[in-house]
Amino acid sequence: MFHHSIEVRLGDGNLTLFWTDRWLHGKKISDYAPSLAAAVPKQHKLVRTVQEALTDNAWADDVEGALISDVIMEHIRLCYRLLSVNLQVGVKDIVRWRWTSSGQYSASSAYSAFFMGVTAFPLANQLWQSFAPMRCKFFMWLYLHRRVWTADRRLRHGLDTHVTYPLCGSHLETIDHLLAECSYARHI
Repeated sequence: MFHHSIEVRLGDGNLTLFWTDRWLHGKKISDYAPSLAAAVPKQHKLVRTVQEALTDNAWADDVEGALISDVIMEHIRLCYRLLSVNLQVGVKDIVRWRWTSSGQYSASSAYSAFFMGVTAFPLANQLWQSFAPMRCKFFMWLYLHRRVWTADRRLRHGLDTHVTYPLCGSHLETIDHLLAECSYARHI
């Protein structure tokens, strides 16, 4: 998640790692050339900056091993992609956090980004702040999310073949039957 949450604006290329950072149109080199990137030893990937790599095409010297056709083709394609890269001498690279307008990281923005798209549960505060015992709160939480392991759910997951409720023996054991519909459970 972290790598997708930052964006690099290239300046002079001294702070950005050529092989591992997402600096080329928001992607890393391995996104464009996976076979080529796999042929580069880790010790080069972790230290080679964009500025060093683009000076006299030094990045090509990082590639080791047999040059199979995939590596050669990706090398040629990457050469063409790198032609459009212009380093700005004297301008530092900027690393921005995508989830704030200022570009500064904050734990709250990371938390919000992590849970982006999650639907809120309106009864959660009422449930967890109630004075019921914790086991009752937990059971209600499971009930409201339809996660109680009744016979119908076990059957859906291929875990059980007995689907009738053992107390009344006549209906499918569902959570709604267990809590509201069963005549036997109502008398208890």
